[in-house]
Amino acid sequence: MIPLLPFIAGLAVGAAAIATLRSERAKNALNETGSRLRSAAGTAESSVRSAAQSGLALLRRSASDAPVKKPDKAKKTVTKPAAKPAAKRAPRKPKTTVKAVA
Repeated sequence: MIPLLPFIAGLAVGAAAIATLRSERAKNALNETGSRLRSAAGTAESSVRSAAQSGLALLRRSASDAPVKKPDKAKKTVTKPAAKPAAKRAPRKPKTTVKAVA
């Protein structure tokens, strides 16, 4: 009988929650909250877009202001061969314990 008590209590709380959500007051509150969230999301989206546009404008301006360096035709670059990968580490040795003799 004791395991049935939480089940019955859950049914009662669920029924009360559904009845509360179906009321007009709850519907109005949920609709108002949804409209506030939508307006906040729109505001955040517009601020992110404006920040991105200003960042892109700065990047474009700095890229166009930078002088273009032409490579020298007389110089030839020498490429070094790729270095060998480092050797693998040796596996760890297990720790040994020393027992004290009294």
